[in-house]
Amino acid sequence: MVYGIFSTMNTEKLALQNLDREEQGDRKRFTDRKLGGTALADRKERIRKRYQKLVDDGWGGVHNEQKLYHVVESEEYYLEREKSEKGPNVKNAEVLESLTNYGIARLGWLGDTLKDGRWDFRATSTSTRRFDDWRHKIDSVATIVLGPMLCGKYPDAGNQIEIGIDATTWKEDERLPRAVAKREATEYFAEKISRSNNEKDNYQQPAPFGFSQLDFYTNPVKNKETGGHDKRKIDLIPRFVIGINGEMADSIRQYDFTYNSERKKYEPKSVEIINDDPRTVTTQFKVISEINRQAEMMIKMMPRSYKNRPEFVLAKEKLKVVRDLTNVALRKSALLTIDAMQKRGMLPADVMSEISQSDDAGRVTILEQLFRDPNRRDSDFHYDATYNGIMTAADSFMNGAESDPDRGGLRVAQTRNKAVMYENGGVRKITRWTN
Repeated sequence: MVYGIFSTMNTEKLALQNLDREEQGDRKRFTDRKLGGTALADRKERIRKRYQKLVDDGWGGVHNEQKLYHVVESEEYYLEREKSEKGPNVKNAEVLESLTNYGIARLGWLGDTLKDGRWDFRATSTSTRRFDDWRHKIDSVATIVLGPMLCGKYPDAGNQIEIGIDATTWKEDERLPRAVAKREATEYFAEKISRSNNEKDNYQQPAPFGFSQLDFYTNPVKNKETGGHDKRKIDLIPRFVIGINGEMADSIRQYDFTYNSERKKYEPKSVEIINDDPRTVTTQFKVISEINRQAEMMIKMMPRSYKNRPEFVLAKEKLKVVRDLTNVALRKSALLTIDAMQKRGMLPADVMSEISQSDDAGRVTILEQLFRDPNRRDSDFHYDATYNGIMTAADSFMNGAESDPDRGGLRVAQTRNKAVMYENGGVRKITRWTN
């Protein structure tokens, strides 16, 4: 779908004219939803209502009229496309997104704890508006509010940090050997974690490696003066790609989640089930590992000229906080994961012996290596093309930054039509996206 640049003409009129021009193309694309005159009129009415809902919800004070019409027109198109393309992998990614939101907001996945009657920090997470999901590849946004102690420890990071999360599952082809699937996953995720997803009007504004933007952000912290929740756009937000393999995601979906038809989303059955299931406990460890590794990656891949732009300096400070907090959360998660797997006899004797002789930090390293060792076949928990691909790609970028610090091309974050390609076990070059 091609969106024209709105002129000074009436925005609504232009948006509807655009729909008329594109209707023929839409019919060809969605052969099972050929729209007649009545259906087209209904579609235009849905767009008007969606636009008015945005205005009523307060977004008129954040974006201008042409931007809001662009958003609702895009959403109408993507909703139609999603209905024709939605399959098992999409459902599994939605479950991972829901589980991560639930884990961060309800179960303290990022490590927020109560000390002496005070929170060192509080974290919450919620799904984004569909436009940000489709356009900027951010499914969820997690907000971390630092307490007084951490604000003092990180004075340059501010007291609130927002991070974008892109949940995904690898679309494995069961006909391919696992080694081939692993290699393809690594290449796929090398592109995915390096790609920035800015709007067209930001193409000439380079963002740091792996960052994106968020057009619709509602602050979960109430404004003390108004009592409401402020709405704003975030021009620069770190985007973390998290994932587990399709088999595990599908298993979690079937046994730990229910589909709420009224809310049209997957929801966990209970806190007890989530906390007791080794699949979800293992997923917690993997998600934290992926966020932690990519935070370190983005810090090292920050453009060398980042100090010339204040927003880059602030972004790097916030990333340091995310890295440090997830370092602590990983140690806690490792102990929970080991306990859950040990109870069910899922860990080999040699691994348990090594774990029993290690400190907490050592257990994290052992557990991570266990998950990332494709030669182990003790259970499905020991092989994960998605997790392995994400972590290996992040490691590759960090190794490249350390071995060739003047490699400026890799440190410049990508615009929406460029990507870093991964080839023969290492980073190759920046190339044009073809899609």
